Amino acid sequence: MKKLNMFIALLIVISLVLAGCGDSNKTGSASGQPSEGQTDKPFAGEKINVLILKTPAWDALVSKTAEFEKATGMKVNFDSLPEKSFFQKLDVSLSARTGEYDVVWGNNKSLPSMISGDWIEPIDSYLNDASLTEASYEYSDFIPKLAKNLSMDGKIYGLPGNGEANILYYNKKMFEEAGLTAPPKNLTELKEYAKQLTKPEKKQSGIVVRATREGNANSFSWIMVWKMLGGNWLEQADAPYAVLDKQAAIDATNLWIELVNNYAPEGIHSYGFNESLLAFQQGKAAMMIDVNTFMPEVENPDKSTVAGNVGYSVLEGVGDEYTVGPTWGIFMPKDTNKKTAAWEFMKWATSKEVMQDMATKKQRSDATRTSVIDSEEFKNNFNAEWGEANKIALNHTDFGYTPLVPEGSEIREALSIAISKAATGQASVEKALKEANDRIKKIMGNK
Repeated sequence: MKKLNMFIALLIVISLVLAGCGDSNKTGSASGQPSEGQTDKPFAGEKINVLILKTPAWDALVSKTAEFEKATGMKVNFDSLPEKSFFQKLDVSLSARTGEYDVVWGNNKSLPSMISGDWIEPIDSYLNDASLTEASYEYSDFIPKLAKNLSMDGKIYGLPGNGEANILYYNKKMFEEAGLTAPPKNLTELKEYAKQLTKPEKKQSGIVVRATREGNANSFSWIMVWKMLGGNWLEQADAPYAVLDKQAAIDATNLWIELVNNYAPEGIHSYGFNESLLAFQQGKAAMMIDVNTFMPEVENPDKSTVAGNVGYSVLEGVGDEYTVGPTWGIFMPKDTNKKTAAWEFMKWATSKEVMQDMATKKQRSDATRTSVIDSEEFKNNFNAEWGEANKIALNHTDFGYTPLVPEGSEIREALSIAISKAATGQASVEKALKEANDRIKKIMGNK
């Protein structure tokens, strides 16, 4: 009788353990459709929370997620934040290990800190498990340079969501009115064009870029200028990355301030990427330097007054890697207890089917898969002039424009403060950069 009771107790324990495994035995497919032999809705009743940056690309993907929910039975709740608060939320949430999010958006500049903090899950085992990832998902279809940027120390941590690189957007009508027949080729011409295209009587600015201190956005546009002038974080210095006392940094700051303070819209020092994009869409600025992925928004006649009248090019710079931009991807926090469901959503959001469908419908041009970019639908749907500029920009991009070390964000913060001080007259360019350089030496300590 005693043995029988022990056997029954063992059965109960096994049942409870299996029940506690939650979604571990569930799987679907890259398209969100159930695999052969599965129930119609393999994740019915499951709910995941996803942290994303509010961008036009994610707005489009969020609107498409109803298809995924219908196919799988899973409910996806998005927390969409602007750039000003996104990265702080990402760091606080992951470091607190509360399990608040099951999937997070991020980029390669955040990767070192996420790995060193042991916050995110390597996903090699998910990709290599045929019961979780069907062969049709085809990880090797991602653009190799983008996939590499979300891997580190021989492990894969993220699935590429998009790759960005800066290009020049210009208003053809304003150029024509100013007697300009071609875009500027380099920074010297850019400054002259910006001056010529600034017409206060028409409330028309020559150029717009990100310039706010919030989210270190001003340092992003500054680094674009700096890289074109030959700036490099890996240049020999007294301490790693302490290179802001070099001539390229001083020249970049002087030029950035001249462009922003003299030829940009009023209130530019509060402009992030949303405000910058809106100014160009509304015809308030003749030129914009920003990431390649804004093209669909610029060409959308429902949102943009300049749609159909925009030119695209890439400014020449020093060396081979003179454009900058992050590789964005989708990651799985280690503290989620819904790993299988999270993986199912990650696969769907980056699948060939979803990217191809959104490219075919002209919803997104930021595909990260070679098969989609090479498709006839992609080539036919997107502006050919942009297509050429996009290709040049990606081929000359330095994805390590933020130091790829855990201290990278702190270094950008020091730079951002210096730019703000110099641009608002709180300090001279040289003094502001020296303060930032000294701060970087302290950040890096004895490394």
